[in-house]
Amino acid sequence: MNEALDFWNLSYENGWFARLSIVDKAVSNVIGTIELCLRISDDKFNHMGILRIDVRSDYEKEDILYDIAALITPHLSEMLGCSGIITKVPIYAVERIKAIQKAGFTKSENFLIGKTGYAYDGYWIKVSAADSLAHLQCKTVCSDALLPYQNF
Repeated sequence: MNEALDFWNLSYENGWFARLSIVDKAVSNVIGTIELCLRISDDKFNHMGILRIDVRSDYEKEDILYDIAALITPHLSEMLGCSGIITKVPIYAVERIKAIQKAGFTKSENFLIGKTGYAYDGYWIKVSAADSLAHLQCKTVCSDALLPYQNF
């Protein structure tokens, strides 16, 4: 675990990604993590922020996932300097789909193209009303104001 934490710190310091803990304050327990990064690519998701929410299976419920997404997504534009965010949701994750739809995400028709050329489906996108995919511009990978392992 110490190696993982060291890697997360190194990743944050180098602007690769930030990993934050999710704490259920009612029971003072860590229930998952949020990972944030900026995608640099040759596909439609270039310069988009990537949001990954990982929670314990007993917290994989629409209302809980929505609360987490609603808490973090309004700040991602400022944190990452982006005007659009993507997140992957498998088709079988019904509770997660309902939660991110409620949080303002829509299913993307585009595939995310990996470095090997493999196309990945299942991404959802949230873009501010004033922007379109063709005009998205991001400023930085990480904001200095974002502290690693900050509790949300």
